[in-house]
Amino acid sequence: MSFRSFTAFFALVCVQPAVAQTVAGRVEVIEKSGAKRESLEGILVYLDGVVAPIPDGLRSRSFTMTSRNKTFDPHVEVVPVGSTVTFPNVDDIMHNVFSLSRGNRFDLGLYKSGAKKDVVFENPGLVRVYCNIHPQMSGFIQVMSSPYFGLASPDGGFRLDGIPPGSYTLAVWHEEGETSRPIVVTENGARDIVIELDVSDFKKRPHLNKFGKPYKRGKY
Repeated sequence: MSFRSFTAFFALVCVQPAVAQTVAGRVEVIEKSGAKRESLEGILVYLDGVVAPIPDGLRSRSFTMTSRNKTFDPHVEVVPVGSTVTFPNVDDIMHNVFSLSRGNRFDLGLYKSGAKKDVVFENPGLVRVYCNIHPQMSGFIQVMSSPYFGLASPDGGFRLDGIPPGSYTLAVWHEEGETSRPIVVTENGARDIVIELDVSDFKKRPHLNKFGKPYKRGKY
């Protein structure tokens, strides 16, 4: 092999992209008593501060948050930026779904049973979803700027695939709290990560209606 051929070969090898790897582990939620919560629902795990192309298969998925029995189902949804979320009403009463979250504000107005309305979420961030009629209804939509996210399983386990090697901030979010820690993804990935989320200081507070005022007292 000539020097020129070797140089070209060496350059070709050096610019080959690193093979994407897996980040995996579990989340442990610590409550007021210091005990670990047994059933873990609605916990988002993601790489914070990363902007990356969203695969077509993920972007084209259908996302729904249904008003059912005066609750939102699912309570927590995670979608890539630019996604459309459908809000059906399957209750036999009226609902008025809205959010005042910066960058993704919307107000669907009153709509009856059997109707549904769509919202496109153009900006990354947390969207707090409420009903203007029923204060007990609350939901959360996390809009992500990369495909590196996932909801933990009920036992706290998580797995993020397709991560290029490098240094990242691994973040954990729950409606009762959030935390993060630095990680390094090598050519072998990053596994057996344990990250604790302390929610012992969480206190649930009432939210305001779409006009920024307290809900009137009454039967909901």
